[in-house]
Amino acid sequence: MKEEKKTNTDWNLVVKTDLIVGWLNDLGREENQNKTIEQMINEYKEKYEGTTPFDFSIAFAASYLLFVYPQQTEYENLNVEKIDISSFRIRKQGDPPRKGDTKKFFRRIRNSLTHAHFKIENETIIFNDFDFDKNATIIDEFEAEISIVDYIKFFRDFMFVVKDKYFKHKN
Repeated sequence: MKEEKKTNTDWNLVVKTDLIVGWLNDLGREENQNKTIEQMINEYKEKYEGTTPFDFSIAFAASYLLFVYPQQTEYENLNVEKIDISSFRIRKQGDPPRKGDTKKFFRRIRNSLTHAHFKIENETIIFNDFDFDKNATIIDEFEAEISIVDYIKFFRDFMFVVKDKYFKHKN
């Protein structure tokens, strides 16, 4: 039997996200129109071994879409300077951004997500980003951590900037 390679993929996160999306889809089905939300939640818990559809995984999936799907150049046009990043604990700074260079911080978080250089441990997300020289030696290492609760607030604040720009251009 071929030995499996160890990966950083948190399949629990992926599966939970799929289950939650399925649950959201089920809410709109005709056969569920007379059920209460409480009934739907209880059915979900029973079906999926006590887990609930209100889980961090759906917020994380949405943030992944927000940060990774758009090309990095799209972020140059966003005003992210007012978004509070103080809840991040910087563990390794690497090449520090210039004062007020919040966009570099966002680029580091985006790179971490894009290249799956993050991990979730004990209700905390740890982001890593690296720059290499021509010899593939790390020359600029970044590491930051944030609680899941604070990350959701950070993500939502970022999303409000995106929504504001989007709706200003729609009018």
